[in-house]
Formats: sequence, C-alpha cells, structure tokens
Amino acid sequence: MRRAADFEAQVYNPVFRVFDKTGQHLLSSQYIVPGPYPGAAKPILANVTLVIADDNSPYLYASSWFNFTQRDFNVLTDFRLVGMTGMQSIWQKMASDYLSKAKNLAGCSATPSGNLSDVANALAYAAMASWLANSSTNLYSAVFTLYSAQPKTSAVSVCSLTPATVGTYNIAHLFLPGMVLHVRVWYMGYLVYDGYVTLSKPTVDIRTSVVPINVTAFTKDLRLPVDATSASLWPTATSASPTRATTEKPTSATLIC
Repeated sequence: MRRAADFEAQVYNPVFRVFDKTGQHLLSSQYIVPGPYPGAAKPILANVTLVIADDNSPYLYASSWFNFTQRDFNVLTDFRLVGMTGMQSIWQKMASDYLSKAKNLAGCSATPSGNLSDVANALAYAAMASWLANSSTNLYSAVFTLYSAQPKTSAVSVCSLTPATVGTYNIAHLFLPGMVLHVRVWYMGYLVYDGYVTLSKPTVDIRTSVVPINVTAFTKDLRLPVDATSASLWPTATSASPTRATTEKPTSATLIC
C-alpha cells in the first residue's frame, strides 16, 4: 500500500541588498537630467532594477502539470522576477485599477459589461502590474524582498483575486537553500551586475561594478576646503553627499543625491 510521505523543507523569502563595488554603500534611485547639460530638461528619477533571469535555468517550468479538464497548466514554476526601487505603490495602484475593471467586465458585482476577451485583457494588465509590485519597493534604496509563492492546484475565480495575488495566481516559486539564481542589476541605465548567486542564507548581498567617487570642494584660492554638505554637482540641488557612486563606464548623466 502506498502512503504519502511528508518532508519538511526550509523556504526563504530572500532579501537582496545591492551595494557598490566596495560593499559599503547601498545603491539607490538617482535623479538624472535627460539632456546634454544640467538644466536642459527637468530631472527624472532613475530606478535601480533587479532582475532574476530564469530563462535558461533548470528551474524554469521544473514543476508543472497539465489539467486536462481545463486544458491548461495549474502551476508554472517560474523564478523570473523584476523589482524596481520606489515603484511599488505605482504598480499596486495600476494592478488595483485593472483588476477592478476586470471584475466589472466579468460581472462580479453587477451585470457583466464585457466579453471574455475584455476580461482577459484587463486581467493581463492587472497581473503584470501586480507581478512587478510584489518584487519592487517603495523606498529608493536597493533592498528587495522576493516572496516565495505556494503552488495552487485548483481553478481561481477572477472575482476572488486581489491586487496582491493576481500576479501570482498561476505561478509557483519556492526559494530553497542552495538554489543558484541568475541575477542582473541595472543602475543609471547601465548593467552593473550580471552573475549568479547562491541562496545560502535569507539575505543576499550583491556587489556591483559601481565605483564610489569622493568629491572635495575648495575655495577659489584652493586653500580652504568648502563644507562638503553644501557642495553640489547640479545647480538646483539643495545638498550633496561627499561620497557619490557612478558606473565604471562613462556617462553623460548628472548625479544628484
């Protein structure tokens, strides 16, 4: 007689912390001027983006099974994730708006106002926004918490989805000790890390190729140093830090702290 055997496994919600090359300074969102010189355009905030690239790993779709009744997969094991600093609330608002639209079209609380295609389109936008929100942050510092998603073996109604679950309703990924993940990090528009990390503990520290730059300002006669906290690399900035970070590649963007 066959009996089910229960096994316990440690599952992480890993925290990825992204540092510069020295490991002393966290990367963070930075303002850049999309123009040839400071003041040419209004500054915009450039995010730090963390990507778990699972396209060619042995984990991709490693545990999936087909539901012949629904003619679809119940679970697609997929570790591909994207997180952005300072963007979580924006993605959450988008997920909530499109999920509300999908529910109205499906007739969750009133007469249906759309067809199946309309519902699917709105649900796809909600799912993408929720998927991005779940790995992003509301803070500018590059500290990302990636959440394990439990397998789901039954059909899920559109009406029962929430903005937090719509992005993971048909995907499972459990972060286990010893897993090796392909990680990429973009900062100021540059790819500053492209490598593999091993989940040996719940917190993963990544050192990128970003190099800190120390700036010291002097008076006109070059004798007396100016208070570094009042120095600025951009005319309209109110303050600046004596330690700044940039990539090893040349860039025309202006850094502002």
